[in-house]
Formats: sequence, structure tokens, C-alpha cells
Amino acid sequence: MKKIFIYAFIIVLIISVFPRCAKIVAPTGGPKDSLAPVLVRSVPAMNSTNFDGEKITLIFDEFIALKDYQKKLAISPPMVKNPEIIQRGKNIDIKFKEPLKKNTTYTIYFSDAVVDNNEGNPLKNFLFAFSTGSTIDSLTLSGKLRDAFTLLPVENVFVMLYDQNIDSLPIKSLPRYLTRTDKSGLFTFHNLQLKDYKIFALLDNNSNYKFDQATEDIAFIKGMVSKKGLTSPSKNDTTKKVVRTVNLNLFKEENRTQALIGFDRKQRRKITLTFTKNPEGKVKLNPLNFKADSSWYLIERNEKKDSLIYWITNNRISSMDTLKIQLSYLKTDSLKRLQPKLDTVKYIYTDSEEPKRRRKDKDNDTPKKNTLKVDCNVKKDQPIVPYNPMVFTFPEPLRNFNESLIKITNLKDTVDVKGLKLKLDSLSPRIYRIYSNWVPDVKYKLMVLPKAFTSLSGLDNDTLDVNFFGANPEKYGQIILTFLNSPKRVVVELLNEKKDRVFDTRVSRNGEKVTFDYVTPGKYTLRIIEDTNGNGKWDTGWYLKGIQPEKLIYYSDSKTKGVLNIRANWENEISFDFAKQSKP
Repeated sequence: MKKIFIYAFIIVLIISVFPRCAKIVAPTGGPKDSLAPVLVRSVPAMNSTNFDGEKITLIFDEFIALKDYQKKLAISPPMVKNPEIIQRGKNIDIKFKEPLKKNTTYTIYFSDAVVDNNEGNPLKNFLFAFSTGSTIDSLTLSGKLRDAFTLLPVENVFVMLYDQNIDSLPIKSLPRYLTRTDKSGLFTFHNLQLKDYKIFALLDNNSNYKFDQATEDIAFIKGMVSKKGLTSPSKNDTTKKVVRTVNLNLFKEENRTQALIGFDRKQRRKITLTFTKNPEGKVKLNPLNFKADSSWYLIERNEKKDSLIYWITNNRISSMDTLKIQLSYLKTDSLKRLQPKLDTVKYIYTDSEEPKRRRKDKDNDTPKKNTLKVDCNVKKDQPIVPYNPMVFTFPEPLRNFNESLIKITNLKDTVDVKGLKLKLDSLSPRIYRIYSNWVPDVKYKLMVLPKAFTSLSGLDNDTLDVNFFGANPEKYGQIILTFLNSPKRVVVELLNEKKDRVFDTRVSRNGEKVTFDYVTPGKYTLRIIEDTNGNGKWDTGWYLKGIQPEKLIYYSDSKTKGVLNIRANWENEISFDFAKQSKP
């Protein structure tokens, strides 16, 4: 009996152990593939001559895929009809749709579009070259392209070469050679002839290899790139950095075509004209279905200055649902000349229907009083920096204001601030400012009594009561920038760390110091612009006039890496030498 129990125990033990031993485990599969595909054969062979076929076949050592090849592929010289690209298994077939040029070296750039099918390992900087003549050209030209404003590299931009120094070539003709920039903004031309070249870069919106749209980004070098900058592959040391002969700055030209593109009347007192750019010359409004003197409107310009807003001051005119007006302005013709233009427009405004009142609202017959909204930049219990203005913004211009109903009291001395004057903004009739030297750490009270402001529509403001205080300089940082070897005029912008917001701007003339006071503690960057035309802002380029975009620099050094950590009650002194700024 004891033996039976022993045998039974052994059988149960075996049954419970064996399922665990038989558990299925996925195979590890070995090390991860990290190798890029390798071209093992091609028809014709790489760098072959006297090619007269219609198809090229590339054969790799493993199964491949083409990733974003439409964006990365470039064929030099370019073709009117792009070839058909067929990828199957380990092969790529390139079928030409137009005859090849005689005695010409062709280069097909794939960049990193060829990847292995499993892990996506790219074959970097892959190209294939062949010649329809008895020789194959072999020289190279390399360079780097970056955005002229951000200074960041731009990928997939066409870079083109022409063998004549004619300005109209990038506009009217296909280039002689073509390549694309990579992720680092780098580009290389292969298989070039020994000669001077005109170079031009294009972010081609319509894929025709021509600069024929004003919205296309471009880069150029005035004159020709010397053949002395071309290198032979035999002299290229692959263990070292490739020498970048050309540096290009990509920019979008300012729109110089002037035309009226829109008009509207979204408010009864507000009519708008929208142009393609800041309109040159006078814009005149001639009433056709009403009579008015020259004071029937006030003009406001938007921030981009491409729109003109007319605020109607006359109650009779604003009450009309339809305003018929003849416009007189300048418009660019087909020869890029400004010519007088007359247009007739109808401004129509229809009052929107009021929402139906609920029974509960009907029981309360007391009408809600409409008041003029006043937006003030000074907020409750917040500081204001000395000499910074107090800004009042209104939804529409004022018909009148009463300064005696506006009072600012120094709460420390319990006296009113004297000499307060409202100053109208130069661009907008809806903005007014009050300037004063606010004393640090002193508390103030702003009191605006009813009817201090009256709008064109006759609305009065309600009481505005705001307590605020003068900013204490010890709670802020300071940046002092000294220039060496400076151009005549420099614009310095204080930006946030992401470089997408401008906090303050200063101008330096003939190398004078620039100081940013009352800088709120935080992280900042500096943008320095060589203001060659002296208009106080960065200007883009103009190809046909040979004008490059204005040079700008983002401040950086080995210690800060370009990010300034501003602390309270701390002076940050920076010395900037223009002569030591390295090329890209």
C-alpha cells in the first residue's frame, strides 16, 4: 500500500513539472540588424559611359524599401518628365520618360531614401552616376544652407547650378546641375565639369525647378562660384570633414506686388480695405451714394500695415446699411510698375437678429445698460516699470475724453500725480497712453470715473479702479552689451529662450552700449541684427537687385551656450566682438 502511494506521488510530480518544461518561449532572434543596404550590382555599372538605354536597374544585398523618395530624390541635370521609380524586393528600376541628352553626365541622388526593409537602416548619401558620352565628369562642390532668420538648417531644398551668369536663368530656365540639402542643410554636387557656376537654391512649391512664385524661398550668391572651389574625388579625404565651399542663406522675398485683395464691413462703423502689402501712395475714398466732408472717418492701420481700417465718425453715414464708394489707389501692373487704379465697392451691413428673450428675462423689464469697455495694461496689484506708459485700449475710437475724470494717486504721500496727459497712438485711434516716472515700491491708485471716455457710438465707460505699484529695480536683472568692431547701426532684440517672442528692442549706433533694464528673472536669448538700411528691423533679400538678407547673429558663448539666465538684482555684462563671429 505504501508503494502505491509513493508511485502515485511520483506520477503527480512528473505531470506538474513537465508542462512547465514544455512552455513555449519566443526565440531571441540574435542581434539587431544595424547595417545599411549595399549596392552589389547595377545595369549599367556605376560610372559607366556611352549609356543609351531607357532603364537603369540597381540591385542590393538585401530586401529594401524607399522612404520619402519623392521628397529626397534629385536627378542632375533635371528632366521635364520625372522617371518612373519601381522598387521590388532587392531591386530598384529607373525608367526614363524622355530621351537623355548626348555627351552628358547624369547623377541620381537618393540621399537616405533607400533603407533596409526590416529595421529601416538608411543607405546615407547614396547616388548613382553614368554618362551618355565617352567620358564621365568627376568634380564635386559642397556647401551648407540655413534659414537666414532662424539660422537653422533647412532640408530638401533644391540647390542648382548654371553655367552662365545671367540673372534670369533661375526664373526662366532649368538648371545645368541639381542636388538637395540633407537634414543638416548640407549639399554636394558630384560629377561636375571644370568651370565657373552660378548657384541658386529654391524651396520649389510647384516642382518645376524655376523661381516663378513670389512665395518660394530662395538663396543665391551674387556672381559666379569659381572653378577653383571644385574638388576632385581623389583629393577628398573621407576620414576628414568635407570642405564646404559655399554658404547659402535661405529667405522669402518681401511681396512687392501691390493689389487690393479684400474689403469688408463687420461693424456698422468699421470698413476695411486689405492689400497684398503695405500700400504705397495715397488711398482715397470717394462717396457715391452719400455726401461727406474729409472728416467722416478716422484711419487705423493693422500691425502688418497691409490693411486700412476706416472708423466712421458721422452718425448719419454709419446708420446707412449700404455705402457705395469709389476707391482710388495704386496697383502693380504686369511690368511691375505702380499704376493708378479705380474700383467701386459696396459696403453692406445688416444688423444681426437679437436672440429671443426667455419668459424669465421678459419679467425683468429693466434694460441692461451698455457701457464702453476699457482695457488697461496695468493690472490689480501688479508692478509698472518707470517710464513705461499706462496704455488704454478701446473697442472703437473715442469721440471725446475728459482728463479731469482720470486720477492717479500716490498712496504713500496721498497726493495726486500731476501733469497727466493722454497721448494718442500714431497707428491706432483706439489706443491712448499716459506717461509718468513711477517711483519704485510706491503704491498708486488709478481711478477713472464714469464718462471719462465716450466712444463714437456714444457709449461711456464705467468706473475703473486699479491699485498698482512702481517696480523695484532690485527685483529685476540688467543686461549691458558692449560692442567691438561694430557696424554703424545694430538692432538688438531680447527674446525668450525659444526665440519666438520679442520682449524688448534696442538700437546701437557706431558701437555704443546697449542696456536692457528691468528684465524679469528668467532665461533669455539675444538676437543681433546688422541694420544696413537703418530702418530698425530685420529685412529680407531681393534677388534681382542682388540684395542679401540682413545678417543676424544669435548671441552665444562657451559658457552660456546662448541662453542668459537673468537673476534679480544682478548685472550681466556682455562683450560682443563682430570680428570674431565665425562663418556658418
